Amino acid sequence: MPFSCQKHRLEISPESIVERFEPEGVTPTPKQVARYIGGSKYKMDGEIKGQTIAAIEQGLHLIEPRMVYAVYPVVEISGRGNLCLENGSSLTVPPGELDPQLSYLVAVICTLGSALEETCRRLSAKRELLEAVILDAMGVAMLEALSDKTYELVGELAGRNKLCTGCRFGPGISGMDISNQIVLFSLVKGAKIGVRLNNKMVMIPNKSVSFFVGLTRDKNARRNIYKCQACPRKDCQFRIIDS
Repeated sequence: MPFSCQKHRLEISPESIVERFEPEGVTPTPKQVARYIGGSKYKMDGEIKGQTIAAIEQGLHLIEPRMVYAVYPVVEISGRGNLCLENGSSLTVPPGELDPQLSYLVAVICTLGSALEETCRRLSAKRELLEAVILDAMGVAMLEALSDKTYELVGELAGRNKLCTGCRFGPGISGMDISNQIVLFSLVKGAKIGVRLNNKMVMIPNKSVSFFVGLTRDKNARRNIYKCQACPRKDCQFRIIDS
């Protein structure tokens, strides 16, 4: 029998479970949006800040924040980092993310829906480029907030079942080959929240994120490391820096 949780209806189960969020729960600040407009060191002037505040308000009416996840028991981990799941699936986990005590693997997809990016395309077509850039940056900041929110729910799932979460890792990042996107979408049904892969393994809608989280019996020291601290790309212009 799978473990069950009352809050948020979370379960440790291979069934694809959908969760929905209120748009206000993923609202970014103007400073967070500014980071995706011009990088971590970018400072808004008064006019751009006003347009950004308006874009945030507009975005709340355009997004449908949702996630879908499924949880699989891990049955074997090879010395080469190949992880075998109870359903027969397997994938190679980056060395930095591999924990020999891994008990479960959570596959997660989350999305803001398609309305926001469609609005950005219409603005671009009308040559309203600044508005399109600001709204798109706002969407990226919202997607980051949604990703953090979904990770928090996975942490709740783990905690209620006396398990601990590791860091997020996913196809195309953290040294994991992008081809694992196919594996991820075979483990969790993105169609339940309207997300699919194109032939280049890019998610449609674009304002979507996919990742894995490992669950262990013992606490993982990397659990609370923010992604910028763990990322090897020290020259990234969007990297969070000390204020």
